[in-house]
Order: sequence, then C-alpha cells, then structure tokens
Amino acid sequence: MVQPPLRNQIYVEFQDQLDGKLTAELSLEQPVKISGMSLFLRDLVQEVRINGQMLTIVPQHGGFEVNVPEIVFAIASKLTIGVSPLEGGEGCPIAFLRGQFAVISQDEPVEKDEHQWMLKGAFKLVPMPASIDGANLISAGFPFAGLPITVSKTIQMDEKGITTLQLTDVKAAAAHVWLAGEELGWCWGPDFQVPIPKGLTAGSYELKVNLYPSTFNMYGPHRHIDGDRYLTSPDQYKGIKNFADRADAPELTKVIESHFVKWGISGDVRLIHQK
Repeated sequence: MVQPPLRNQIYVEFQDQLDGKLTAELSLEQPVKISGMSLFLRDLVQEVRINGQMLTIVPQHGGFEVNVPEIVFAIASKLTIGVSPLEGGEGCPIAFLRGQFAVISQDEPVEKDEHQWMLKGAFKLVPMPASIDGANLISAGFPFAGLPITVSKTIQMDEKGITTLQLTDVKAAAAHVWLAGEELGWCWGPDFQVPIPKGLTAGSYELKVNLYPSTFNMYGPHRHIDGDRYLTSPDQYKGIKNFADRADAPELTKVIESHFVKWGISGDVRLIHQK
C-alpha cells in the first residue's frame, strides 16, 4: 500500500511582467476536489492575488503562507497567481503551491538517463488519486514533492539467522524503516539495508517505509538542460551558462522539459542470513 505525502506541492515558476509584478498560471482539472490549498513563499512580498482576489499573507516557520479559500478556484479551470515583490526585497521569491492534489504532466515521462526522468509540457493539478503507483512517483503525481511517501506491506519471517532486511529496486534519497512498529533505522543506496533485531520470532510482520525524494525535485533547477548536475548556481535557473555547467554546454541552458531525479520503489524485500 502506498500513502501519499502529508501534503503535495508544485514549484511556482513566476514570469516577470512589465509593471514589475510576477505572475504564474496553473491548470486545474474540473471538477476541482482539492483541500487545504496554500501558497508558501520563502520571502515576504507586498501583495498576493490569486484569480484576482487579494489574500492575506501570514508569517510561518521558514517563510510566509497564504491560505487559498476554495471559493477562489472552485469553478475555475486555472489558478492565476500574481505577486508584487517588496521594494528592495527579493525580486523573484521561491514559492510553492501546496495542498491535497496530484501534479500531472500532459505527456508521458521520458527517461533522460539512469538518474533522471524528463516531463514535457504544462502541468495540471488534479484530485489526489485513490491508488498510487509506487514504482514511479514522478509520473504518479508527485514530481515536486518535498515530503516522503509511505509504503507498507506484510512480510513473512519463518527462518532463523536473518540479520538484515534489504529493499530492492529503490530510487530515493533515503528510506526510514519500521518493522512491527519498531524503528529499524535509516538506509541509503545502493544497498538500502537495515539490521533486524535479534530474537525476532517467526511470523507475519508489518513493514513500513518512508521513502524520501531528492531535494532537487523540490527546488530544481528543473528546466536546466542537464537537470541535476550535483552543482547548482543562480544562473542555472535563468538559463545562462556559467561555472557550474559542463564546458560544452550551450550559452542558453534553459529547455522546455522539466527534469526530476527518479523516485519510487518496486522490488521485493530481501531477508539476508548471517554468513
């Protein structure tokens, strides 16, 4: 069973306007069934309007939040977000729209390499799906997620001498594992292994795994020509070649495709015996 993050999100890519304001448009699937929608900004701004309605900005831990009443988008096919930066403040604040929705691309994901997926075309916000494909959480609706998904299943342990539990076919930054409500610990790739407590008797046990995405998926720069290069600079968001790029990169590095580090789990659980 796959449970979605406590809240999903999408990175808001603002466009500069001639009057100094910033705007962004996000498509909505109709009918809209989204709860708890809010706009989170890392930097204080002068004003936020969504679909023409001015909304209240409230300080929150790590930034500022604007709750989006359902009346603002209940009969709309899109969200038009307008932001007025503070004079002398951050010209283009980092912003995320958050809520109980999935983020779907118009096109199927394309495998860029063993590390990344690419999505082409505009994104649409749709109601949270009833079932989630845990093998590819990017195409399942969580490309920009910053919080983990939870995967759970029942495993059978009938043999003696098992010392290690291994997750297989995992694409994630990290995994946090519990067995029968007891924390087994954190693990990372490529092995994704955790020790099993001694003295565990034979029987059925509930396995729960919190699977964490790459921080690149949250912050980007998603539309850089190479995606995640393990080295990020401000000019990579602007699409201007700089020291963080490869030597043979083009002078303009911003592309239409959005890049995401692979995220998902599809393999069986391996129980490893002591050698």
